[in-house]
Amino acid sequence: MSKRKNENQISSTSNDNLYKKRKYDEKENSITKDTNLQKKRKYGEDENSVTNDDNIQSISSHKKQRIQQNNLLDENIFKDWFVVPLKHIASTNIIIRLWINQSTIDQISNLFNNSADILRDWRKLKNSINDKILTLRLPESITQQLVSINKFIGTELYKWIKYHDKDILYNDKSEYLAINYICNIEWTPRGTINYLQTARNILARDDNSLSNDQKYQLACNYCLEDSITNYAQKVNLVSYLQTIRIHSAPMVYFWTSNMYSTNIDSTTADVKTIDALVSDYNNRNRTNIDTNTYIFNILIENNCHKAMNYVPIEYIWNRLSYEEKSKKLTFVINNINNSDFICLLLSQLDYKQQQKILQNSYFLSVKLTSFLNNLLLSDYFLPIAYNALNIMPEKSFFYLIEAVADRIGPSLYSKIYDDNHYKFIFKELWQFAPKRLKEYVLECNNTDLIQNFIVFKLFLNDEINNDIDIAKLVLADANATHKNNIMFCGSLQCGVKKCSDLIIKNQWNFLDTFIKLLISSTEDINTLKQELIKDHGYQITIHFYQKQEYDKAEHFLKWCLESDEKIKTFKKELASKEFSCKILESIVTSNKSDFIEIEHYFQWCASNDLKIINELKESIPQKWFQEVIFKLIEQDQYELLDQILNWCFSNDQEKIDNCKKSFYTTKGSNSYCCFSYLIYRLLEKDNSFQLLDKFVKWCFTDIQKINHFKKWILCPQDGIYSLCTYQLQKYKFELADKSVAWAAMSHEEIDLFKNKFMVAKEIKYILYNYQEELDKLQLLIKWFRPSIDTIKKFKEIIFNKAYYGDFSESLDRYLQECENVDYDIKNDVNDTMEKLLLSVENITSNNDRLAVNTIGESS
Repeated sequence: MSKRKNENQISSTSNDNLYKKRKYDEKENSITKDTNLQKKRKYGEDENSVTNDDNIQSISSHKKQRIQQNNLLDENIFKDWFVVPLKHIASTNIIIRLWINQSTIDQISNLFNNSADILRDWRKLKNSINDKILTLRLPESITQQLVSINKFIGTELYKWIKYHDKDILYNDKSEYLAINYICNIEWTPRGTINYLQTARNILARDDNSLSNDQKYQLACNYCLEDSITNYAQKVNLVSYLQTIRIHSAPMVYFWTSNMYSTNIDSTTADVKTIDALVSDYNNRNRTNIDTNTYIFNILIENNCHKAMNYVPIEYIWNRLSYEEKSKKLTFVINNINNSDFICLLLSQLDYKQQQKILQNSYFLSVKLTSFLNNLLLSDYFLPIAYNALNIMPEKSFFYLIEAVADRIGPSLYSKIYDDNHYKFIFKELWQFAPKRLKEYVLECNNTDLIQNFIVFKLFLNDEINNDIDIAKLVLADANATHKNNIMFCGSLQCGVKKCSDLIIKNQWNFLDTFIKLLISSTEDINTLKQELIKDHGYQITIHFYQKQEYDKAEHFLKWCLESDEKIKTFKKELASKEFSCKILESIVTSNKSDFIEIEHYFQWCASNDLKIINELKESIPQKWFQEVIFKLIEQDQYELLDQILNWCFSNDQEKIDNCKKSFYTTKGSNSYCCFSYLIYRLLEKDNSFQLLDKFVKWCFTDIQKINHFKKWILCPQDGIYSLCTYQLQKYKFELADKSVAWAAMSHEEIDLFKNKFMVAKEIKYILYNYQEELDKLQLLIKWFRPSIDTIKKFKEIIFNKAYYGDFSESLDRYLQECENVDYDIKNDVNDTMEKLLLSVENITSNNDRLAVNTIGESS
């Protein structure tokens, strides 16, 4: 085989086949241009997006092929697609000139060699090229296309520099070497780098910047046989085979092995040629592959993630047998990421291969959808999909439709074109898809895909909405169940939420259209209204009220509820929701007793019915304003609090007193727990009990009520935390004792409370905090001073708990201490009694002697 012929063979097919001029059918234009409806894009908002009019024209040129797809054509349907439009070639040349000039190359050199953040500064450099594009003052569609191509070419150049410096030239110096050869880069009409010709250009330079080893490695990686033969004589082949691994540098190993076997007379014992590696592989895996297949498998494995240099892959591919190619074709197309090589392989398919690839789920679901993000391949997404529609699996169609829908409107994906481009593709795919594919999508995942697409994508810009035709197109294939699911199903009820959004935007015409697309029966419409008022009625009504659009609020309520009685009930319930609380909170924040706003709101909600207004005002503290009231108490703002309560109860003192009492006596209310915590917070701020005493005097009018409150403080009902619970959780034993003493009437009452508290339900909330604080556990038990009966009951409560052992040990220790104390006290008492008796005897004896002496003296 002629070495020069082989060297040229690599690029012949791609250069001849891939870069022919594309013929356009300018007469066919599938959509009407309507630039007045589209917002103008400013540079920087979406630099990846290109105005789609020209691209849709290019797509429409494939309609003839789509019309013929009742049966696949015997000829290759890809062969004429992979050519480059003249407009793309011209745009590419403009961008290349902006990059490849001495000024920009100097910036690149400085960036790579001096920048602390190369990626960040490279993005800045690409933006500076965008600025130059803007100075050209071209039509907007051309400008946007140039910006998109600039991003692609900038990325292509960046990858080439990094790849060659690290993986080809193996440069270990601090300065980048590959940037010296930017002027030698050969660009294709597509805007990609011709890696093969660029390598030839570099080796043709008569300079000493590269060592013989670097030139040899460059030649190996691009299969330049003449250059490989030349530089193989100037490097140490044995050293290469001994030091490099085939998986890290497969082509260098491949060519070095060939050169070594051809040119070295005697072999070295510790050198393994590629033939030996293949033999070992076959023996291990019980296979019989040849050297070309072995090296090709390694190349595909390595190239899947890099997708840059496909030259050696194509070289080895051309050496494979027809049978081996046929066996690997689908795998290679699905796994290679280089667009040029994909185009080459697709253009060489025969009829059977073409049919096989168009039925392959991975190709359709993953590979073809990736075309949407590829500037060079995106135009071929729809033509390929057209030809696959009749034979593709249902699930693949689902993924194709989903991929297109995901790129309409706000998207996580990088978009090359604007929304109209992807909307056009969606319509084309759906319109010409067989019934079986549409039914699968409508049934799959409870229609989540179609539900989200219609609700969130198509009705995105409702003021200028030209997407009703797409919704009608899709829903024409949906049955009543599908449509009902779109409107009502799902945890978020997307359809109902969309109706709410349209009402808030006052877009009743679109609401009517949206509803008619999905539901028609009176029953379903009534269900929709019920769901709207239940889940979104408050939000919608408050929105209009805050904007003082009372007529719109009334219109919505009348549309949903119809009867005046239902509207009256709803508005009354509306007044009891959190918006009223927000108004009152604003009063608290401003520290001004200005009730005008809340009065106006209640008047609107009650339709000026004074009785209802008073009911609403009186319901405020009991229902949902307690937390704000408690904050005022904690902040010592009793004056403002009195003003609020006087307003709520129209200065009725009896009702105000009942309200205060209800803070802790209303069972089942949220205030029940909050009030207990309020007392704890007052003591936290002031453990001298002055704040608590002030609150008690404000809240209660007589000693009987105060005593009742103190009793509640120690033992609130229904398992609510007591005051001591909060304190003992934080190991505040002294403060807990003071709190009990403040509330209790006697020492006996204190002991009784502690013994009951130790075996109450609340104890579990305290014990949890002591599992990791065993040193404090003994202090807790001493605080309770439990009786023996209480300890027994307590042990029964915690018997099955994980911490039973630790607590039981502490309790036993406490009992032992108590016994020791009792024993010491008993001994002390006995000693004292003995001493006392002895003293009594002594006194008695002395008195007797004194009496005898007295008698004797008398006689």
